[in-house]
Amino acid sequence: MVPVLYNTTSSEWIERIPSMLSPEPLSVFSKPLQLTDDRFGRVPRAYIECTQDNIIPLTTQRLMRDKLPCKYVVPINTDHSPFFSAPSELATCLLDLAAKD
Repeated sequence: MVPVLYNTTSSEWIERIPSMLSPEPLSVFSKPLQLTDDRFGRVPRAYIECTQDNIIPLTTQRLMRDKLPCKYVVPINTDHSPFFSAPSELATCLLDLAAKD
């Protein structure tokens, strides 16, 4: 799993990651969301492309993003887990996006 999820993450972080993870319910992948244009449709969306992601390739990320158009798209040169591989770059990206609207 390490080469797939954490291919740009430093070895120091990789050693710490297992203690920081928690189980995620599988239902988030099988239950359809009920979104409305009146609520969710009014929220400006942004997408952060992880250009070195080995689990969701960039072409797939872009297909996903295009199904739910985003006002902003920001590429960062990270793996699937930028919160481990590039936390400062991710934080800067999020702060910049938050300041836009």
